[in-house]
Amino acid sequence: MIHILPPEIANRIAAGEVVERPASVVRELIDNAVDAGASRIDIEIEKGGLQSIRVTDNGCGMSPDDAALCVQRHATSKIQNANDLEAITTKGFRGEALAAISSVAKFELKTRLPESEWGTQIVIEGAKEREPSQVGAAIGTVVTICDLFYNTPARRKFLKKPATEMNHVLSTVTWNALAHEDIHFTFAHNGRRSLDLPPVTSRAERIQQLFGKNILDEMIPVQLDTPALSLSGFISRPTVTRNGAQHIFFFVNDRFIKDRLLHRAMMNGYRNLIHAGRYPVVFIYIDIDPSEIDINVHPTKQEIKFSREDAVFSAMYGAIRNAWDADYKRDGLLPEDQEPAQTARQENHDAAPQSAAKTAATEKAQNDAASPEKQSQDQTSASAVPPKPASIQQLNRERSEGKISLENPPAPPAPSVHPQDQENQPNPIPDASTEPRQDSSAASPITTQIEPESHIQNTIPPDTSANISGAESRLPLGAIQDLIRIDKKTESLFDADSLEDSGELTVLGQFMHSYILAQGKDGLYVIDQHAAHERLLFEQFYTQSQNAPLASQTLLFPITLDFAPDEAGLVEEITDLLDSLGFGIEPFGGSTFVVRSIPSSLSLDEAEMFVKDFLGEVRHEGSASEYKEKALHTLACRAAVKFGDPLSVPEMEGIIRGLQKIPRRNVCPHGRPAILFVSEQSLQKAFKRTGF
Repeated sequence: MIHILPPEIANRIAAGEVVERPASVVRELIDNAVDAGASRIDIEIEKGGLQSIRVTDNGCGMSPDDAALCVQRHATSKIQNANDLEAITTKGFRGEALAAISSVAKFELKTRLPESEWGTQIVIEGAKEREPSQVGAAIGTVVTICDLFYNTPARRKFLKKPATEMNHVLSTVTWNALAHEDIHFTFAHNGRRSLDLPPVTSRAERIQQLFGKNILDEMIPVQLDTPALSLSGFISRPTVTRNGAQHIFFFVNDRFIKDRLLHRAMMNGYRNLIHAGRYPVVFIYIDIDPSEIDINVHPTKQEIKFSREDAVFSAMYGAIRNAWDADYKRDGLLPEDQEPAQTARQENHDAAPQSAAKTAATEKAQNDAASPEKQSQDQTSASAVPPKPASIQQLNRERSEGKISLENPPAPPAPSVHPQDQENQPNPIPDASTEPRQDSSAASPITTQIEPESHIQNTIPPDTSANISGAESRLPLGAIQDLIRIDKKTESLFDADSLEDSGELTVLGQFMHSYILAQGKDGLYVIDQHAAHERLLFEQFYTQSQNAPLASQTLLFPITLDFAPDEAGLVEEITDLLDSLGFGIEPFGGSTFVVRSIPSSLSLDEAEMFVKDFLGEVRHEGSASEYKEKALHTLACRAAVKFGDPLSVPEMEGIIRGLQKIPRRNVCPHGRPAILFVSEQSLQKAFKRTGF
């Protein structure tokens, strides 16, 4: 039998779409404060917002009649008719926020107009509203929420612990502060003020307030004006990346949004500049005609639709590529008279937009990148203007493409260590020789054994320039084209192996400064030096951490680290865990921390990057043991030798001997294979010396 739901039940169902957690409440109340013209917004919460939330603004306030009406469903002053939906310029517009919040919490509102002597108080508990009353109040509005979801325990049990909910609220305050640099924001948790952001005159100043000067110094300005939109902001250089997308901020008409189209265009702009799995720090502001977007597609208003997706995609991509060109010009890597390639394409694109250009543009970019002509052009351009590498992995890719040489790569900077700790520094590679590393050519003996038999000599073309004398010689580079390529699937030629039956291994050398080649009793072992060393260090760290904190080194000169506001809360939450890993970190005021010691296995730069990456890991809910294991994974990854690091024979032998003493040695801590085995029988089949 069909019936009409009672209003209190309908309101609770609607609240589930608008109010997901305390951060949702804060978001809606800040939106209302901004629409009211507030120049100061104070946010106070207790126990992550589960116990209470108070948002105070000095906006225009409300009259007694408006105050009584604002808590009714679909009551709004921002929409008058259907045409207004086509050009929404306010943060809120549906008239559902206060009604939804008041149906699942104890609600109190105090508001006063500038010209009024008294304010108005509205109190609602569980959708039961009391009679409005006169009270003394400051100009503006104060909304207090207590015991969120007290009458819907099924919803309350899905909330996370207070520290996690607090970080979500802090993230909400952060992106609102980034969108409105002219508003004074404060944030306090359990009576302690952790954020105080006075109004500033520029977005750059707001970024510095929130993320610190070090981040701002690594940002590149972005600016592009097209007939379709205006785009501005800042993007980080490839040297500043994160292991998650938590510091990518997009604002459309000062509204924070999460949009796949913008994200894909932005990441395409960073193509070949940052390592796979890394994300930049980005602050992008887009001003566009409100009639060109639809923000009424999701209750949280963080998802929107663009009517001209092709123009938006091209503008984002073009703005980022132009920013790189401008940055290279400042560094003298591009001639001043060279026009950015994207500008002309952007103008033509905006003059004649295509109906399905987003898909077409993406496919065209992929096809162009795959074509030999495009690859040749890209290689020529890259050789003339080498991109700024973000890491050693990027340098390795460029080395493999012949753009640069890494025969003598720069050593990572060593931390400033207290003299008394120097003698206790462990060597990260077990059994490594104390002698200087051998030359890479000596460590990688790639020689070819050629028997001087007549039938072999007759296979060499008459016009070859190879000079073969004796039983051992290096294969001329030009002769590579004459070799038969063994094109096989990995699983057809290689087998995963854990060194169980390898016997005594003999190191043959290092291939591409990345793989250790070793001979066993029945075949060839190819060992990923980074994955193998990472597994070895993880097992060592795990064993050591069971009984005592990991070894640390005291810094002669302590350093300070600036974090985003939500990151600072996470650092405080995991301070004990960081101590057990060898970090000595203390609060230094606001979102700044001082580091007095770091793990002995890390350099100073690696230690700073470890903390940043680990914070991205602990954003996800988990137990203390899971956090610790993730920390050990990340620590081992940072401390392990990297792809492209030349190793001496004793160092390679040290890794192999260490692997033979630990469990789970055939995979790295992330689950990737660390050792591949090629049996003698497989080689005989490949060379057609036996049945195939």
